[in-house]
Amino acid sequence: MIKSIFIDGVQVNSDNILLSKLDNVGSANVEFNAYQRGGASGQILSFPLYTGLSITMEFLVKGNGVSEFIDQRERFTRFFTNKYSTTNYTKRIGFELFNGVIKEVDVLFSTIASSLTNKNIDHSFFTVTAVSEKEFLESRTLKSSIITKFSGGGMAIPMDIPMNMANSPIGGVSILTNSGNATSYPIITVSGAFATDFNIINDTTEETLSYGAALLDTDSLVIDLYNRTAVLNEISSVVGDITGDWFGLLPGDNQLRVSSSGAFDDGQAIVDYKDSYRNV
Repeated sequence: MIKSIFIDGVQVNSDNILLSKLDNVGSANVEFNAYQRGGASGQILSFPLYTGLSITMEFLVKGNGVSEFIDQRERFTRFFTNKYSTTNYTKRIGFELFNGVIKEVDVLFSTIASSLTNKNIDHSFFTVTAVSEKEFLESRTLKSSIITKFSGGGMAIPMDIPMNMANSPIGGVSILTNSGNATSYPIITVSGAFATDFNIINDTTEETLSYGAALLDTDSLVIDLYNRTAVLNEISSVVGDITGDWFGLLPGDNQLRVSSSGAFDDGQAIVDYKDSYRNV
């Protein structure tokens, strides 16, 4: 089922490094204390909202002789050194399946262990455990959809005679398909003019996220539905103006639309998302 394993885009497995076992993906065996997405200031605060994932893998690392085995062992263990960064300590692990799908998630490597004896000096089994704050894996493929403001239409003044009684809407709904088996959390970029407010509505889940302020035609507002942040023009956190539901996309089709109070609003939303999976 698993063809290749990647760490930050570099393939780990080879003729000398073989995945021999992958335990079932389960809840993380660490607690993410002092963590919560969102908050009025857009900062990370308080307690977790997700339990996270734990992934345990067993690899066979071998060589044609002691010297080659040592080289392969050193190459292998370097993959699992967590990053040294003031903002991000994680690495991204990816599993490529034989059907071509690549499932990825950001992780911390919590355990790497092996043993050597005089009987296996040219090979060793390594057990590697990774933990993630997220409770799902994502496809490497990014999907995107543009949603323009939905209006019920109306009649222009002066009206043509005879009148056309058809209701001619502008904008419309968009169907977003999450081909995975777990909830996906999009990043939504809203631009264009909204005089006083706008709503992003998921008709499938009957949830609505609302922004209660004006948006100029030169503004860009990025809403991260997983991290629960809203950043205006890449500078200002405006998450305090967000009300309603931080919704996700259920597995299958989700119908989304944008509405607002202003009759002349012409904004739009670009929805970027990935298929999400509960397991490898």
